[in-house]
Amino acid sequence: TVSYFEWVQNLQSYYWTKEEVYQRLEQKMIAAFENVYNISQKYSVDMRSAAYMV
Repeated sequence: TVSYFEWVQNLQSYYWTKEEVYQRLEQKMIAAFENVYNISQKYSVDMRSAAYMV
């Protein structure tokens, strides 16, 4: 994910501070966890299986 952020910065001539990168990474990781967790609860499967389902 951070590599993607670096790519976007280079492509668009953006500059993000380390804190901004960490904040964006945290948002992505939380969203990914919530998606997997919600699928695991909805279909009564383990988190690993839910991750494949996402």
